[in-house]
Parts: sequence; structure tokens; C-alpha cells
Amino acid sequence: MIDKKLMPEQENISQYNAEGTNLRKAQLRLLEILLVFDRVCKKHDIKYFLSGGTCLGAIRHGGFIPWDDDIDIDIWHTDYKKLEKVLQAELPDWVKLQNSKTDKGYYHFYMRLVDANSHLVYEDNFVRNKMKYTGLFIDLLPINHSFSFRVRQVLNRKLRLAYSMYRVGAKKRHKQYIAYFTLPIYMTLWGLYTLVSKFASSEKVSHAVPSIHNPKLKYSNCYPPVEIKFEGYEFLGPAKPHEYLKELYGDNYMTIPPKNKRFIHASDIKFEN
Repeated sequence: MIDKKLMPEQENISQYNAEGTNLRKAQLRLLEILLVFDRVCKKHDIKYFLSGGTCLGAIRHGGFIPWDDDIDIDIWHTDYKKLEKVLQAELPDWVKLQNSKTDKGYYHFYMRLVDANSHLVYEDNFVRNKMKYTGLFIDLLPINHSFSFRVRQVLNRKLRLAYSMYRVGAKKRHKQYIAYFTLPIYMTLWGLYTLVSKFASSEKVSHAVPSIHNPKLKYSNCYPPVEIKFEGYEFLGPAKPHEYLKELYGDNYMTIPPKNKRFIHASDIKFEN
């Protein structure tokens, strides 16, 4: 749990997600999806770990970061295809598997689990309005070895930009045409990079697909996953949670950030039931 000595004096950060608030309702809905996901993974012996801000929330707060409205999960790349198949077969009707196959407006390279009974509202909805599923979500990201992080960073940035413009369009039409011709080139380069990465013996790992946050991490800090507590339940976390979080956020990761560094992604969350 959080060390109260690290909190700003007399500040009650639980006000963000106090019981009865819309954000707390969203977090509990996400927890339901996470429990479904965990059961499927245990049934099929698929290892995952709570990553990024979700892992930080587990260690620092014992659950969600009070202002957080999503969940991040990492899965080793060889389990990722298997996971896609079993999720398609075993998810309840109210949880949707979102990827480029199930949602033509979806512009990310990784899968999501989405709540079909909610809708996230953003200040800039130009891209998101094109998606079929717009509810609360859990990001599912594959990871593997990384032999050249500099190459990965460049390809990650270029491919994400070209792909998003090609999939969902751009406000300036000529950019979509440019993406149409450059996307196959970047896809080929990324495919070659991924192929080489499979044979790499590097101690470093990172996401196996282009993503907004693509950190370079020590394999031994991530694997094998261990149980950590999140919202009163045991889920899998990285092998060395504290070392993992230091790599991501620095030595002061247990310190509560100032108000201007606390971000709620959606401007509003609407529920159908």
C-alpha cells in the first residue's frame, strides 16, 4: 500500500474514485473484465502480467491509481495468437475482443477487451468516433526480445503514424495517400525486425507491435510473472515489480505526482447499464 509520508500534505487523493463516483464505477467494471480475462488465461495456461500504470497502481495503491480509467496487460508474443483464439471463443457477450479484424475503425496494432455497455467520451473524437467499440477497455500488448532499441523506436513512430492515417483517414486527404504508399514499406521493415527479434538473445524486451509507449525493459524484471494483489484479488505481475517500476518511472515511482501530472484519459464515461 501507499506510504502516507510520500503523499502531499493533507490531500485526499481518494476523492478521484470515491465510492459512488462515475470513475469508481468504471474501475469496478474494468475489474470485472480483468477477472474474466484471468480465468481464461488460467484455464489455457497463458501467462501475462499487469503492466505500466496498472502495475504501478497495484504496488503504490493496492489497486487502481485513483485517477486511472484503463488497464494495461503484457503477454509474451508466442502466447498472443493462442490468446486471441481462446478469447474469441470464451468471452461473455458484454465483453468484446477489439482488433483490426473485429472493428474496421480500430487503428492500433494490439488487441483490446472492451466493455460493450459503456462509452468513453474524449475531447478529440476524430479518430475514436470511427471505432465500432468505444467502451472501457483493457489493452493487451505482446512483448518479445529487442535487439536494437533505436531501430525499434524509429519504426514504431513511423508505422503508427502511417497506419492510423491509412486505417481511419486524415483531415488532409494527401496524407492518407502518402500513408497508402509508405505503409507497406514500414510493415515490411517491421516484419523483418520482428523476425530477427525472435532469434535475439538480448536481455532487453519491449512491445512486439508498434504502441504509444514502447519501453525497453530487462527480461529478468518481467519474467517469470508472480502474483501481486490488485483490488483485493491476486493477479500476475512482473517478476520483480519494484525493479520493473524503477525502469519505467524512475526511483521515485512511489511518490504521488502533482495534480498537473494526473491524467484521466476520457472526459466522460457513459453507461448503458
